[in-house]
Amino acid sequence: MTLSLSPFGARSTYNWGQTAETIDITFPVAHGVSAKDISITITSNSIQAGLKGSESFVVQGLFWGDIADSLWQLESNIVTIHLDKSRQNEQWPFLIRGPSAQTEKVDPTSEFELGKYAEFSELDDEKAAAHYQSAAKRGHLLAQLKMAHLLTAGFLKPTGDTSQADAEARLYLDMAIMMHDSPEAMVFLANMSFTADNQKRKWLAEAAARLDYPPAMYLLGKHEADLAKSKSGDEKKQAEREAVRWWRKAAIMDEARSCAELGFVFLNGLLGEKKDAREAEKYFNKARRLDPSVVKEFRFPSVQEMESAVAQSDRQRPSTANMSIQIPDDDEKPLKKKTASVPDFDIDSNSSNSSSPKVSPQHSPRRRSARGHAHHTRQPGPVFSGALLGGAIAAVGVVFGAFLLHKIISPANSAASSGYSARFTDL
Repeated sequence: MTLSLSPFGARSTYNWGQTAETIDITFPVAHGVSAKDISITITSNSIQAGLKGSESFVVQGLFWGDIADSLWQLESNIVTIHLDKSRQNEQWPFLIRGPSAQTEKVDPTSEFELGKYAEFSELDDEKAAAHYQSAAKRGHLLAQLKMAHLLTAGFLKPTGDTSQADAEARLYLDMAIMMHDSPEAMVFLANMSFTADNQKRKWLAEAAARLDYPPAMYLLGKHEADLAKSKSGDEKKQAEREAVRWWRKAAIMDEARSCAELGFVFLNGLLGEKKDAREAEKYFNKARRLDPSVVKEFRFPSVQEMESAVAQSDRQRPSTANMSIQIPDDDEKPLKKKTASVPDFDIDSNSSNSSSPKVSPQHSPRRRSARGHAHHTRQPGPVFSGALLGGAIAAVGVVFGAFLLHKIISPANSAASSGYSARFTDL
């Protein structure tokens, strides 16, 4: 009868915590609410706290134990109530144990907590269901989801016609969606047996995915993968891409089942993706780390099977170690060098300035066509000979080497040294 709820559903009207000596209760209020708008009444064994003029209190009822002192404050739209226990080192299993003499019932959050205590500590399912139902009808999100689970799992039968269990569960889920915009309720409703309409199922999942709820993204991926089976051509490819996209997005947000699905996609080369055993291994390991139960649910390949698949995948990958560059032998005919063609220049030998050759019109950097548009041609740059460049470098090396040799072996004050120095300087 246990229902595991994610943080998306963890919305209560107040939160509380305790130490050996104290208890702190907090709840938010709307922006603009001041201390004079808040009503808090605390006795040694009861509390009523909420907004003035409200039909219900945020927290109300009898304390589980007695308190010696209390104070409260409002800061940054958060009300904090501080209580000192009468008996120190006493651990309270819950905050509110029942209605006070002034009220007929406790607040919805305390009602839900009493249901949890009855279910897990007292092991009284009937009593727990009564608390859950009371809290759900008064708008408590977790109680609404819990009631839907109890009804669909068969732990709770509705009064009268037992065939209406799904219909009653749907009512609680509709309440959760309308009152809290709960993505968890949307996915719950999409997965229920009476939701046979695939378009409605997709609409619910998309609505939850827009709220960044990873299980909804997984459900959308499943929908697109199933859709791809019945399509062909471009429609099939589009559905396959969408399935992988949704699962990747959910996997980034640590959704274990999406990681498992991607593992099989890359292991077997499904949905238009290439086989990649290493990529598959990465997703399988992440899914196993996030939720070990998915290993049995999805029937993961064994360690030996994955090692074999990874080894085979590595053998199929091109290895740079086996790549070689063929260098021709000296006896082989050298490759013919490609030389850039240099445009002919029409140099006027009668020009007084020989350093500025006259360029013929066909090679003019800028000339105009018949229509008057300017055409740009690339001006050729200087062409250097490899032999000339090498000779220049060798000459500089000889001169510099001789200079260093002179500095090392010649006495500093020798006359011959001065002569050689002069000659090197002349060079």
